[in-house]
Amino acid sequence: PPLLVAFGALAGLLYGRVLDAWQLAAYGPDFGWGAYTALTARALPFDLVHAGATALVLATAGPALIRTLDRYGRRLAVVFLPHGAS
Repeated sequence: PPLLVAFGALAGLLYGRVLDAWQLAAYGPDFGWGAYTALTARALPFDLVHAGATALVLATAGPALIRTLDRYGRRLAVVFLPHGAS
């Protein structure tokens, strides 16, 4: 699960960047690099906690969740046969 944990932390940080851009575009008076940098710097502590919590949850529940999804994937698999085959 180290790759899963790293991916989750990175996804949490990237999600924070996307939300910062959306917030700036929707509510900000200016959509420029200076305003985006200031907003990102202000949101960095929250984004780091968000990424850390995501990594912690994935490290704790990730293996069990993967096993569960794999089991359901095998149980619900659909196999298509060619026309006329039985």
